[in-house]
Amino acid sequence: MAPKVSILMAAYNASQTIAETIECLLSQTFTDFELVVVDDGSTDTTKEIVDSFAQTDTRVKYIWQKNARHPAARNRGLQVCTGKYVTIIDADDLWTADKLARQMELMQDEDDLIVLTGNTIFYEENGERVWGHSTFPPPARDDRYTVFDILMIHMNQMVMFNTGLIPKEVFVRLGGYNEEILTAEDWELWLKTVVECRFKVIEEPLMFYRKHAQSYTSGTDLYVALLAHEEIIFNQYRWKYISKKELAAALFVRRIDTCAIYLYRKDLLRSMMTLGRSLRILRCWHKRELWLRVSEVVRLAFKKIAET
Repeated sequence: MAPKVSILMAAYNASQTIAETIECLLSQTFTDFELVVVDDGSTDTTKEIVDSFAQTDTRVKYIWQKNARHPAARNRGLQVCTGKYVTIIDADDLWTADKLARQMELMQDEDDLIVLTGNTIFYEENGERVWGHSTFPPPARDDRYTVFDILMIHMNQMVMFNTGLIPKEVFVRLGGYNEEILTAEDWELWLKTVVECRFKVIEEPLMFYRKHAQSYTSGTDLYVALLAHEEIIFNQYRWKYISKKELAAALFVRRIDTCAIYLYRKDLLRSMMTLGRSLRILRCWHKRELWLRVSEVVRLAFKKIAET
């Protein structure tokens, strides 16, 4: 008999964190699930670690594929998942023990309902675990979001879709993750779901999102990521999900958020260049909520200057 829930994990060279993540999943109070781990061509001991769990718990399934990046690995896993509902977790994140149980209580056996939760950021510093701020999905009106609602969330809230418990049928209808985009595949899929799905939100942080030390200092080039985000935003306008004014506001917000990340990297030059690029969007100059976002970025800039 197929399990009720499939937990899908894409992993790449995750040997340092994956054991703790799997342990937290196998400790869920809701037990009718399978864990599908898609190894995206790891060269470390990820396979051996997952195999050690699979030998003692038949709910754990291991799949290996040649490295093709996270979206492709997740799509491969979706082909294998047999549960009525699917939820995503990265190989370094954690859940509270009752996450699945709490979400299943709200599901009501429906095919168009997605249940989201809040999440808390954490990171390791000098061998110690440091807990950061918690973020929550934006309020849903009558269990619905608009495309513009999702376009306006902060970049650190994009991970919200990873908290979701989602009917597998939704993934099937939407074709899974877009393997062509460079970043924010979760965000793009969330934008697709708002057109046809309803949402319920558990306003508690039931997921713990690991932020690595290199997150603000290396990794994907921010400018390349910004261009990918902007392409996603322009597509919403091309498909007539947002107006020209909403297009301008969404571009403005994405550039301001990128500006803030440059500041975290202590890259004042690129931060100010991105801020200037934002201010060229004249349609947004009269919007108070957007200027509040700008003022926060400027405050951070002065703080960074004082620190140097």
